Amino acid sequence: MRDMIAVMNFDERYASAIAIKLRAEKIYCRIVAGNTPAEEVFALNPLGIVLAGAVSGDIPALLDGNLLRGGMP
Repeated sequence: MRDMIAVMNFDERYASAIAIKLRAEKIYCRIVAGNTPAEEVFALNPLGIVLAGAVSGDIPALLDGNLLRGGMP
């Protein structure tokens, strides 16, 4: 499996833009739904997680709080 960054999709437009920028830098990434449980995200074994969206700066209500406590950048 390749090294990968998980992009949590809380806003389709921002998630796509972030993925395009990461891929342009030759960084493999995968867009996952914002409501994906932490266990499923961790099972992908990403090197890090990007929260895409939530322009207000608030943590999205859909986010599984265990993602923030999982020790992953």
